[in-house]
Amino acid sequence: MPIISSLQQKSSKFSNLFSDGIFSIYNRNQLLWSISTDKSAQHKELIEELAPFRVNDSDNFLFSSETVESLYHELLPASQNFILLDGVFKGTSLAVALYFVKQYSLKSFTFSVQSFGCSQNQAEGGSFTNVLSAVGGTEVKSGERVDLSIISTCAVKQPTEDRMVNIIRKEKSTGNLVLVTGCLPSINPKRLNHEFSNIPVIPINSTSSMFEQIYNSEQGEMDKKKTQRIVPEIGLPNLPVFHKKHFKSAIIPIAQGCLGNCAYCGVKIARGKLRSYQIDEIILHAKKAIKNGAAEIWITAQDTGAFGYDRGEYELPKLVRAVQKIPGNFNIRIGMLNPNHALQFKKELIEVLKLDKVYKFLHLPIQSGSDTILQDMNRKYTVNEVRNLIQEIRQEIPTITFSTDIIVGYPTETEIDFQQSIDLLN
Repeated sequence: MPIISSLQQKSSKFSNLFSDGIFSIYNRNQLLWSISTDKSAQHKELIEELAPFRVNDSDNFLFSSETVESLYHELLPASQNFILLDGVFKGTSLAVALYFVKQYSLKSFTFSVQSFGCSQNQAEGGSFTNVLSAVGGTEVKSGERVDLSIISTCAVKQPTEDRMVNIIRKEKSTGNLVLVTGCLPSINPKRLNHEFSNIPVIPINSTSSMFEQIYNSEQGEMDKKKTQRIVPEIGLPNLPVFHKKHFKSAIIPIAQGCLGNCAYCGVKIARGKLRSYQIDEIILHAKKAIKNGAAEIWITAQDTGAFGYDRGEYELPKLVRAVQKIPGNFNIRIGMLNPNHALQFKKELIEVLKLDKVYKFLHLPIQSGSDTILQDMNRKYTVNEVRNLIQEIRQEIPTITFSTDIIVGYPTETEIDFQQSIDLLN
């Protein structure tokens, strides 16, 4: 291939040229390079040598997988450019993306994704599955020998954390390359580092960082700063995520983080303060899911009731109405919302629960039937407020189903406090 030999002989000049353009992955294993007309004119002589790769007399040049293989080291110096494959390589250096074209997209590879905990964690695990499938990976069951294993962890309580550690240990014993994401790395990074020295960690909701971590792992360039707080990436995935057990259920996160500061909760450490997604972005995502066959839309967050309040107003009712208006045969499930927020827009909440497509279901985590314990937990409501809220909703919607969470054995809980929780449930 004389043209490739020529490029390799002039690698430094071509590296400078490549740095003036933008790269993107095309059709999984080809590299598309684009340059502006002005920049093209500045490199006229070198551009002419790229004529065999030119696309229809444009300023776009398409390199085949074989060319990428041969030019790998010549292209690497342009690593300040960013790569894009339907969004999955966004924010990832060209060096990393080229590595994947060279090592993965040119051959098949296997992976497994295990997700634990809340529906938002399930959605983020599904995003990793979508991204790895998009670059040519084949998903297999967890526990088998694979090229890559991702574990999206939950650390809501000590027994769950212990279970996560055991699952990671079992997966590593197979010899798989294991990457850990979810809440555990932020809630208890010291334990993770103690149990598994230098294990690659992906920040929450960060598909771009997944590729960086795989690259660093295989290059032996591990990130040593695991004890620092990991900041989640913000944004919806490009492709809808369907629940693995409920194949017609699309899980749509509407926010990251929450407004609470509950004394018992470590999730705030992992997820941070509330950052709500834009309603238009969520609606577009829901439309994609319905187009792809979703019969259920699961609206999820750490606290769906707080949605929008970081922008100044409660927007959950507005969002649900907008999703309801999307054409199609589907239902809407509203995820967990804390009582203190529901109390602020209870009339609007009752009205959206009456909508045809909305399930008559609410998950209100009360946590205790004792006002003393609720105060110790830093929960911003009283037992009577919650009781009255439930009664008002039941009066308007008799067929509604409620679910809740109750913590027993709280450090300051007495027998009287415990009995008050039992009485509330009864």
